Amino acid sequence: MLVLTGRPEFDHSAFNGFDPTVLSLSRLTRWQVTDLVNELSRPTELSADMIDAVCDRSDGVPLFVEELVRSIIQNSPDRAWVPSTLKDALTARLNELGVFRHFAYRASCFGRRFSADLLSRVCNDLYGTVEDVLDAIMAAGLIFRRSGLGPQTYCFKHALLREAAYESLPISVRQSIHRTIHETLIKHPETQPDIVAWHADRARETREAFAHRSEIEA
Repeated sequence: MLVLTGRPEFDHSAFNGFDPTVLSLSRLTRWQVTDLVNELSRPTELSADMIDAVCDRSDGVPLFVEELVRSIIQNSPDRAWVPSTLKDALTARLNELGVFRHFAYRASCFGRRFSADLLSRVCNDLYGTVEDVLDAIMAAGLIFRRSGLGPQTYCFKHALLREAAYESLPISVRQSIHRTIHETLIKHPETQPDIVAWHADRARETREAFAHRSEIEA
């Protein structure tokens, strides 16, 4: 059995020959959100007004429900700051990392998945070892370690969390980091050309990106 997940726009026609079963998941209902809030907030009991605020602002998105409840619990149920958007909630979560947030931002330039070795190559101002930094980010629940994908491979907990970190970086800084990653990857011939091309493109290294894509087509 093979189980795949994707966003609503995912085209599953390529699997039609395998007679797949497609399950479309809709947003949570208000009652489901309420149940989830009560479960996530235990043993703290949130007020009815606070639960209504989560129901109204989360729009039935489980990740947003989780982040809103977390924000409320951390800021005290009596005087909680409730983020207006999911991006606000995720950005606030990243900012809670303090000095370590800068490394989460840089890690986001690799995509959702990255290795400790490559991250250490683009960070020359680590607070301790790269393992110390990643342990701190992991302890905050923002990333997790993946097994079976090579030594010390990590993933952001959710694609939207990675996007929030990535979009927090000024464009010029993103380009600089992608350039450093590109220069690092070309020293490792085993890296897939499409990945190298993607970083070259994000670094605005148009000629190099074209050359790497030519390798794919060759």
